[in-house]
Amino acid sequence: MPEIQQRFKDMVIEVAPTSREEFAQFIRAETARWARVIKDAGIPQQ
Repeated sequence: MPEIQQRFKDMVIEVAPTSREEFAQFIRAETARWARVIKDAGIPQQ
């Protein structure tokens, strides 16, 4: 929606459309990345 894209642009948020699989891959990669950070920092699971 153009008005949403403009609002994101006003907030300096880049909009990059992706496929469902690309988004799922991104989420898996981010989950693994942050799991390592949490483990390395010794943050206990709550």
